[in-house]
Amino acid sequence: MANQYVMVKTDLGELILNVASNHLVKAQQKHIHLSWELEEDIWVMTEAGMIETVIRNLLTNGIKFTPENGKIEIKLQKRDEQALICVQDTGAGMSASKQKTLFDLNANQTTPGTQNEKGTGLGLPLTREFVEQHGGQIWVESELEKGSQFYFTLPILEKV
Repeated sequence: MANQYVMVKTDLGELILNVASNHLVKAQQKHIHLSWELEEDIWVMTEAGMIETVIRNLLTNGIKFTPENGKIEIKLQKRDEQALICVQDTGAGMSASKQKTLFDLNANQTTPGTQNEKGTGLGLPLTREFVEQHGGQIWVESELEKGSQFYFTLPILEKV
């Protein structure tokens, strides 16, 4: 039996703002400055729970791997026919070899956070699956000890 998803017209900036707002306290507890720069009026068709999970996962990981007094910024902008979302942190970063297997379910990687926070290793493979089910792509750019930028795209609705 095929999965049935209810796709709805979604203001992506509003969805990101709602998820980010729910992470403010967690970021403040770790003295991390969480900010956002969201281009307005970007609408996409989503199964909202999935895209909320993607953003929540990227933010949670950013907080997990960013040391005290670090920064996390979320950006949303239009890029051609795509919404481009970036979650950028000043955290631990990662090696090129780790980046290659980050979204691979079979790798099942889990790394403790800066305050020994635990994870399952399932979050990023699930995130990739959800983004791809929405016709988007996800990738990471990272450098050890300088942080990471997680990007993903979603197709924009032409007419709202």
